[in-house]
Amino acid sequence: MDEKGFREFLITKRKLTEESVQAHVKMAKEAEVFLKKKGKSGNLNDVVPCDLEGFVALLMKDGRNTQENLIALARYAYFTNNRQVVVAMLELIDGSEVLQNLSDRVKKTVGESKHKEIFEGRAAAFGYSFKRQAQGYDEGYGAA
Repeated sequence: MDEKGFREFLITKRKLTEESVQAHVKMAKEAEVFLKKKGKSGNLNDVVPCDLEGFVALLMKDGRNTQENLIALARYAYFTNNRQVVVAMLELIDGSEVLQNLSDRVKKTVGESKHKEIFEGRAAAFGYSFKRQAQGYDEGYGAA
């Protein structure tokens, strides 16, 4: 890892604080260690997006798949001129707000009570429909 070059890039081109630079470097190093353990070169400029799937899955498992961590990986990939990984990381970041937007839209459309039913699992059963319930069907299992 070209830590010195990456640090310089983050400070001069991205104008990041020292704390943020340290976090970015730590994430890039962690990714490279993971890749080496999986038999890859460990250098982010030599990998393709699927090589990082396991690392991102590990971040998700540990609850560390934050925008900040994904951005750190995207920036290191950009620094190493690995456009494929940059795009893959940006796709993950871009989709991160989808569920919240869906939740907000459902709440606005059907109200708080129905929103809770949907997002707490009551209405999650396949085939359940509010229309069927309004027609006298109980939980989608037949007439009430």
